[in-house]
Amino acid sequence: MTAAAIVWALLLALPSAAQEWALQDAQARVELAIEGDMYTRDEMHLETVVDFNELLEARTLRADSLTLVDTGSGERIELQTAEDAQMRYASGSPILRLRWASGALERFERRSWHLYMGTTKRGSEDAWAHLEQTFLPRPPSLLFESDFEIADPNHPYRPLAFNPGGRDVDGEHTDRVWTDQQARSGTHALKIERRSDDGPPTNSNRPFWWTWPPPMEVSEGQSVQVEAWLKAERLAQGAMASVALEFRDAENARLGNRLWLRGPRIPHDWQLMAGTVMAPANAASAVFWFSLHGDGEAYCDDVRITSNSRGGKPELRVTRGRLEDGASFTADDAASIQEKTLKVGIAGQPPAIDGALDDACWQTAGAIREMEDFMRVLWLRLPRTSDRQPARGRR
Repeated sequence: MTAAAIVWALLLALPSAAQEWALQDAQARVELAIEGDMYTRDEMHLETVVDFNELLEARTLRADSLTLVDTGSGERIELQTAEDAQMRYASGSPILRLRWASGALERFERRSWHLYMGTTKRGSEDAWAHLEQTFLPRPPSLLFESDFEIADPNHPYRPLAFNPGGRDVDGEHTDRVWTDQQARSGTHALKIERRSDDGPPTNSNRPFWWTWPPPMEVSEGQSVQVEAWLKAERLAQGAMASVALEFRDAENARLGNRLWLRGPRIPHDWQLMAGTVMAPANAASAVFWFSLHGDGEAYCDDVRITSNSRGGKPELRVTRGRLEDGASFTADDAASIQEKTLKVGIAGQPPAIDGALDDACWQTAGAIREMEDFMRVLWLRLPRTSDRQPARGRR
């Protein structure tokens, strides 16, 4: 048998071709992926929520530093972001909802993207700043929920996701207020108060609060349940408070199948309005309304809109990989790879298997001396043969 050579390649910090670092100015990245199922899909819009406080730990996300890259093509993908309106840790990093288009997906196909990000020190001038676009975190079956306790970051006198609407004509006076006067839960509710100088109002543009832009994404055939609490402190003859759910298409055009829940026509305490409606064809989003018909004073609180079942194909879940540090992919690290050769010869006599390394064959054997600890464990001392007690015979 002739001597053989074994080449030892130390591959630490060496990326494969599929893992090459696409953005040299990024400090970190994480893989986002989906696994297809038995359905072939056209272009989908994928969503995932990433807590960058948990992901980056001691570091902070740098402002305007997120870039999504297709791992297969290397193409940069348009990324939409929205910030969790309820949470932002002392580290300065946000919790973000990320949304992007996937392209077509074949049956059981795997698709992945790298989310590149810049990092900085806490408190630095280039740290992440609040976004104008925000969202409320929710489980998959919950399309929308509001107890009116959170202010809109850009409009501190409005609750998050709600805008006032409607107009008055001469002789009509309306207040659309985010108030702490008559809350069913917490401290705030929506209020509409309307009064007319000369008899019942003739203006068909009744005052309202609505969720605009539409915060709820829906699909054709989806069953949607609406729950909201109404209270009327004062109502004129024929007046009425109501809530409604209206569907819109991808261009925000109004569709059919509107759900309208009317409150009693006499003053009353808090009362639950609830109903279910199915999203019509071409439905892409839904809008919630709280309105007052006629003169009076009405309140709305604790809105909850859920999906009983989704139409169409099952949703695909976006999975997240581990965080990778950009320093591991630098050119300096790649150039530091070393190759070492260990020469292996043929021993004249085999060693005695007794734990002692004084055999002649060990004196000329090759050795690897530049090793690093991978993991240390507590040493467990086993008794030597001479320490063991002789086994006792059975009686």
